[in-house]
Amino acid sequence: MANQRVLFVCTGNTCRSPMAEALFRHATQARSELKSASAGVSAGHGSPASREACALLAESDIALSPHRSQPLSAKLVEEHDYFIAMTRSHRDMLVTLFPEIADQTFLLSDFASRPEERGLDLSDPIGGPREDYVRVRDAIVSAIPGLLAFLDSPHS
Repeated sequence: MANQRVLFVCTGNTCRSPMAEALFRHATQARSELKSASAGVSAGHGSPASREACALLAESDIALSPHRSQPLSAKLVEEHDYFIAMTRSHRDMLVTLFPEIADQTFLLSDFASRPEERGLDLSDPIGGPREDYVRVRDAIVSAIPGLLAFLDSPHS
């Protein structure tokens, strides 16, 4: 199978999308054809992932501390095949800025294992309690099998 490159997108690229990138990479570590990265629609360059996100993923031996934020850019869009947004507004911004990727842009929750969770925004946990980060992590973990099934399907 050809390489497939997935870009996870949120706002500041310090919580949700880096967690999604790291969890996806962890889940697919045996699959060299799958690559992932993350970016933010309002991110700066070089900010670390939030301390809370790093601590939560460290509990599963997933290192998020090396992550540094990066803004969404035309170069990143050119380098990726699929774009996974955390909210509808992120998805809308991706499609507005880069209309050519509309058919390659999805909400993370489009791949949720439970149908009632599909189409929902994944709200930003920044500044919130640990439970908010756990909710984000669990939503990402729930969506990874569906995303993998999509990537493995003939239309992708």
